[in-house]
Amino acid sequence: MSVVVFAVGFSCWADVEISVVSADQEVAPGGSVTPVFAVANSGVEALALLLEFEAPIGWDVFSAQDSLSILPGEESTLFATVAVPSDVESGDYELIAIAVFGSEPEDRSAAIARIRVEITSEIELTAPDGESAAPGETVEYQATLTNRGNAQESVLVAAGSSRQFAVDLAQTVFDLTPGEHVAFKVLVEVPVNADPGQDTLTLTATSTLYDGVEDEVAIVTTILPPTPDSVGVPLMEILPARLRISFDQDVFTGDFSSRLTFSTSGRVLDGFFSSFVSTSSPFGPDPFDVTSYSILYRREPATTTLGNVSKRLSDLVSLTCEGGSFEVDDEILDLIVVAGVCGAPAPVGGRV
Repeated sequence: MSVVVFAVGFSCWADVEISVVSADQEVAPGGSVTPVFAVANSGVEALALLLEFEAPIGWDVFSAQDSLSILPGEESTLFATVAVPSDVESGDYELIAIAVFGSEPEDRSAAIARIRVEITSEIELTAPDGESAAPGETVEYQATLTNRGNAQESVLVAAGSSRQFAVDLAQTVFDLTPGEHVAFKVLVEVPVNADPGQDTLTLTATSTLYDGVEDEVAIVTTILPPTPDSVGVPLMEILPARLRISFDQDVFTGDFSSRLTFSTSGRVLDGFFSSFVSTSSPFGPDPFDVTSYSILYRREPATTTLGNVSKRLSDLVSLTCEGGSFEVDDEILDLIVVAGVCGAPAPVGGRV
């Protein structure tokens, strides 16, 4: 962009003329520019001139003369430096130089230097501090977008979560005048199954009018461990189970017997769990008795069993008892340990 500086001269007395002689100039907000003027006396008398400079409101003019004595036929050069405010909007502005050589209103000559302030584009995002949230909660943040430039802006705002949490922006496009700021809300939804840790919310503001103008901020949300009250699912997986009840009666003797079996199995804590129990006479007439039971949990590479255990320790030796066993896969370590809880002494065996 360039600043076009030229003069429009007018005078009711042709003996004095003021004009702009400086080359084209440009200025950025917060900068300064120095137009150069020429005053010529084409009359036959020496003149004492009063000099005035009229700048836009808020602009400062310095290094400028306030008076000038000029001889017949003489031409003098004037310099006027103008300080441009940092918050000025882009556009064309005027600096007027006036030479007064009499008491009458028409005893003056003026020149207008038109100064063009270039466009500067800058946007700024301001973010709040991060917060903490439990799984299943929604966190609300309020950020601020400011137009730091001197021209109208249209800004696109985007948001993203480092852990791919759902993010909601009520508004994504903002039109801002120079110096204007606007607050907007961002919602981050923490899933109910989110692991404890941190999530980074990244906000990006990009100008749709000027290339390369953007800003970015990050907000860190701390994900808390779930509290016991907030756990909405069982701490242990739900497993399928089977319950069988049988009744028998001898038609000749009238003897009655009953039997009950229960079994369940499934995935638990990244392993496999199974359980089995068999009872006799749960409904009489004989005393209730647990005839066999087994509880097994396997999580590679180990298997643990409680209840009625039977393990082959070698080709010639096996051990069957009520107790427990611990076994490690032979691909890692060929280990079996079996211990009983009944008998005197209790049976113990193993293999390494």
